[in-house]
Amino acid sequence: MSESIRQKKPYSAVTVAVEQLTSERFEEDDLSGIPDLVEAIKLQATGPAEAARAIRKKLKYGNVHRQLRALTLLDGLIQNAGSRFQRTFADEMLLERLRVCGTADLSDPLVRDKCKVLFRQWAVEYKNVRGLEQIAGLYKVSCTPVLETELH
Repeated sequence: MSESIRQKKPYSAVTVAVEQLTSERFEEDDLSGIPDLVEAIKLQATGPAEAARAIRKKLKYGNVHRQLRALTLLDGLIQNAGSRFQRTFADEMLLERLRVCGTADLSDPLVRDKCKVLFRQWAVEYKNVRGLEQIAGLYKVSCTPVLETELH
């Protein structure tokens, strides 16, 4: 039996791209690799789930640079990868990892701060976007409440 058949989780160009794009070669907020990652995700049925898993692993096991890059990639994907990605990527394991990164004392302060900025941005931008309700709701879990006027 070949290795790819035995392997439970997909490992393709999506995982490879996330690995490369979270490396030290890229500045924290560099968006240059996102279009290619979006294309790789769109080419595969498992693309959104695989991207979410690869990003979650970087958030959990990566150094501070990789964690910050993973957050940048995630934000870029939410904005650019389309509605299929938006509806399917946010599984409970990724949401929980984002909550931990945004609130846990063990998280690096730079990572916590970036999470807070993104969570606030997502709360405003995606509060009425189908599939992104849980992403928009991360702000409520981790930060002080958004003023109601900001959400209208």
